[in-house]
Amino acid sequence: MAARDHDAGPPVIELLEEAVHLLRSQPGDVAVYYLATGPFALGFLYFWGYVSWFDPSDGAIAWGAILLVVLFGLMKVGQRHFVQRLLARRLEREPPAFAWRRLPANLATQFRVQGPGVVAVPLMLVATIPFGWIYAYFQSALAVPEDGPDGAAGARREAWKMAILWPGQNHRGLLIITVLWLAVFENIAIAFYFLPALGTRLLGLHTIFEHSGWMLLNTTFLFLMASLTHLLVDPLVKAFYVLRVFYGRSRRRGDEVRVALAREPKTWRRAAIAVLLLACTAGLAPARLRAAEPPVPAATPTAELDRALDRALAQPDFRWRLRPMPLPAEHQHKGMLAEFFESAADTLTEMCRAVGRSIGRFVDWLNGLMPKAKEPALPASAGGGGSTEWMVVLQMVAYALLSIVVVVLVVVALNIFRLRRQPMMTASAGGVEEAPDLRDENVQASRLPADGWLDLARQQMAAGEWRLALRALFLATLARLAEQQLLTLARHKTNLEYERELRRRAHSRVEIVTDFHGRRRSFEEVWYGRQPALAAEVSGWLAKLEGKP
Repeated sequence: MAARDHDAGPPVIELLEEAVHLLRSQPGDVAVYYLATGPFALGFLYFWGYVSWFDPSDGAIAWGAILLVVLFGLMKVGQRHFVQRLLARRLEREPPAFAWRRLPANLATQFRVQGPGVVAVPLMLVATIPFGWIYAYFQSALAVPEDGPDGAAGARREAWKMAILWPGQNHRGLLIITVLWLAVFENIAIAFYFLPALGTRLLGLHTIFEHSGWMLLNTTFLFLMASLTHLLVDPLVKAFYVLRVFYGRSRRRGDEVRVALAREPKTWRRAAIAVLLLACTAGLAPARLRAAEPPVPAATPTAELDRALDRALAQPDFRWRLRPMPLPAEHQHKGMLAEFFESAADTLTEMCRAVGRSIGRFVDWLNGLMPKAKEPALPASAGGGGSTEWMVVLQMVAYALLSIVVVVLVVVALNIFRLRRQPMMTASAGGVEEAPDLRDENVQASRLPADGWLDLARQQMAAGEWRLALRALFLATLARLAEQQLLTLARHKTNLEYERELRRRAHSRVEIVTDFHGRRRSFEEVWYGRQPALAAEVSGWLAKLEGKP
């Protein structure tokens, strides 16, 4: 059972929690990401809006595209530096410094490795099936270090190995991240849409958004919301694949890494630096310097004056933005709520029609798989209608067989899901698998329930192993608090983090927090320090957990 869990990789929920913890513990690394990604995001938004709302020349579009290509390469170089810093943090090593001298070589490498992803990832997203592996490859290519003898070529092969490793974990993680992305997109879009209306109703602030209505939901607005959502979610995606690379490489390299027990990062200072760098990046707008047109003399001929006016009107300042079409007269007298519910009803109606059309196309596709009965060459009295009846019988049998196959697949899927959950339930019962080794530093409190740890503590006390009994009691305390939903057990959490979580959840129960603080200090002084384990202290702790006075 342990081998199968190891082959399946770390649980995806724990991996995402550890990714959040990794990002939260080092806000300065997140600032590196936004410093690298911010210029490309601003440039792409500006290019999209300029091309969508104006009528630029072919030369302007070409130069803008070239600039975007350069910003894309610089963004990938910076993102690789960001993920390498995350990997170094996870390995408890000093983060690497940015190699300015190798910037041209790194830029060429990223164009060669990440450039095909601009085309491959959207195409695979349309194809759906291979998208998970292709997306994991380009994300892993940023995280795999080029420390092997083959350099960049070996790193690309290693990235592909990491992409096809643990496919179930990869696809479940992508599903959860996709749901998170859609939720963030919805919240940002609603905020950008309703805040101007609330400002107008409550504060009397008049903006252009109050006249736009549903016309605000154009491609530029949706693309802006998608870009902001991607900037918020993408660091979590990078950290998720950094951890996949870390655990995948640990299978062969044997990297033994432990999370520090007590680490107090200067979170607020680094968060302020991140916000400052992001603000500086957002303020880098392209400056447009234009030469002033010379004044037209009063005696200029009419033809020359017309040409001067045409040249002036051709400048970007006089290319007016497109205005939304005015609403029909019957819609101008409706309120905002009436328009909202009417639009919602139209949207639901169209969705139902789309579902009906999809079902109809599926039925037509199934009918296309069945053999068609040919028109009888002879009248029915001559025996020509028998083939049509047999075709109808064959189609009914085929539909029945297809229904049986679907039912069998559903039953098999449910059985597989039940069997995969059964080992966890057996482990929680504490009666099947062997007792964990208390000397192993990787043993987690979730391995046994609280009563199982108490039985193990009694066994160690009977054998005179007071130090191991003390550790079993501490793990029993964590398991008991988790059963009371005061803690959430996770592999990457430290004892100090458990205490902080307990202070948040049980802030009104001071005696529990105070008792856990004292128990944690006593345990760490014995387990990690030089204090001896006293029999009276261990016996008293066991009696309290058993509920004895």
